[in-house]
Amino acid sequence: MNHIIDDESGLGLIEIVVSMFLIALIAIAFLPFLINSYGTTRTNTTLATATQLLDQQFDQLRQLSTRNCAGLTTFKNRADTTLDRVVDTERNVTLTVSRTFACPSNAAQTGSEKMTISILDSTSGRVVTSASTIVFVEP
Repeated sequence: MNHIIDDESGLGLIEIVVSMFLIALIAIAFLPFLINSYGTTRTNTTLATATQLLDQQFDQLRQLSTRNCAGLTTFKNRADTTLDRVVDTERNVTLTVSRTFACPSNAAQTGSEKMTISILDSTSGRVVTSASTIVFVEP
C-alpha cells in the first residue's frame, strides 16, 4: 500500500504575513486611544494630588490657634515650606499654594471674611484647583 501524504494543513508564509499585517492595523487603531488615556490619567493624577494639597491647607487653617487678622495674614503670607509645595518628578509638575485673604476694614471688629486657597502648577502658571471658605475673624 502506497499512501500519498498531502501535508498542506499548516500555515504558509503568506498567511503569516497577512495575519501580522492585520494585527499591526488593529494595534495602530488603538494607539490614539492609548495616548489619550495616558494624558487623561496624567491630568487626573495631578488634580488628585492638588486636591489633597488643598485639603491639607484647609486642615491647617482650621487648626490655627490665632484667628485674628494678624494670625490669618501670617497664614496667608506664610513662607514657602514643604507643606505648601508638592514636586512630582515623575510627571514634571510642581504644585504650589496661593492664598487670598483680606482683613476687615476695622481689624478690631469681629466678622467673617472670605479666604481663597488655590493650587497652581508652577511650570505652566495655571490654577489646577481652587476653593474658598468663610473665616470667622476674631478681634
